Amino acid sequence: MITCYNPNTHLKWDSSLNGPDDNILNLSQDEIMGLPNIGEVINFCHSIKNNFVNARGWNSLHLNIPPMDMFKQIGLHNPYAAYSNDGSKEDFIVSRLGSGRFALKPNLKNRPFLYRGQNTFHKSIVSGFDRSSKEEKLIANLKVAEFSLLLKTHPLFRMFDAGIALDGVTKTIFLEMNYYGLAQHYGFNTGLLDFSSDIEVAAFFGATKWLAADTYIVSILTRMNTADYIIIRLTQNSKHPGVSPGRQGIHYIES
Repeated sequence: MITCYNPNTHLKWDSSLNGPDDNILNLSQDEIMGLPNIGEVINFCHSIKNNFVNARGWNSLHLNIPPMDMFKQIGLHNPYAAYSNDGSKEDFIVSRLGSGRFALKPNLKNRPFLYRGQNTFHKSIVSGFDRSSKEEKLIANLKVAEFSLLLKTHPLFRMFDAGIALDGVTKTIFLEMNYYGLAQHYGFNTGLLDFSSDIEVAAFFGATKWLAADTYIVSILTRMNTADYIIIRLTQNSKHPGVSPGRQGIHYIES
């Protein structure tokens, strides 16, 4: 059973599952009409996030996070830097890992939740890799291994591995590269799951289906039970052609 809830009307009910994989909600037309649309879900998530931010964010959860002045004394060794800092939401935070190397992490100061958008319901959230056969897993691992070897020859990766100097930091910073994470974002089949702290990104993947490289198909179900389809193509940033798939933006739409 799945519990359906509309935060706008406060309607709540339990629905059974059917279909060959027990992954289709058994809803009547009236129940479908009672569900929130994706825009309403996004607005609801934004309201919850804004309540969190207005309530002093992470500091309201009593995590014993030291004050900002102490952070500045700790410097790059601060384990809470991604949650309490002076940076903007677009900044990446340099954080020290257990290995002694450093990583660039998104600024989570005003991002309390992680979202995942799925266009198909599954009983448990697992990666496509975990649903693959043994042969498919072997081939996928070989591809990721080859991809990692290729990345290690790239000048930028070699520079990060050799260490970089940052303004105001006396010691050389050695960055740890997440090769599996990069492989995941370039379309390789890994054992990783994608989450995002941006609800719009999660909503995009929840409402679209991958069609081809940087091309997605969207099914828009109307209240009249009819369906239209549009094709969305993501194009690479001309100034940064090597940028990984992500928030490049929707550049044009084909109907």
